[in-house]
Amino acid sequence: EALSSAAAVRIGVARQTGSTDSARLRAWLYLLLNRRELAAEVDALLTPELCSLMYTRGAALLGSAERDRLVRTLKPLAALRFRLGASAGLCLPEQPSGSLEDARLSAAACAAD
Repeated sequence: EALSSAAAVRIGVARQTGSTDSARLRAWLYLLLNRRELAAEVDALLTPELCSLMYTRGAALLGSAERDRLVRTLKPLAALRFRLGASAGLCLPEQPSGSLEDARLSAAACAAD
């Protein structure tokens, strides 16, 4: 419920893309790398509240310094241009409308190219 509608659309497209967790993760990564938003999305997902729910005591990502270091490490990727997974229909328009159906239609059009 804390995710934006655009993030929900990206997650929905990733879920539709593959039948295994690794395929869905790969689709999610491809999409965020293509849009140059990986660092921002990881930063949004690594809130202290979510990390305390997902990780056990002593996990590296429980510390804010480690989370900040991970996000800083990912930020330079935004300067690179990626075109990953286009044949799988993973490219979406720059500003998604927020509707999962619109995202599917855009992905289908992209795959047809």
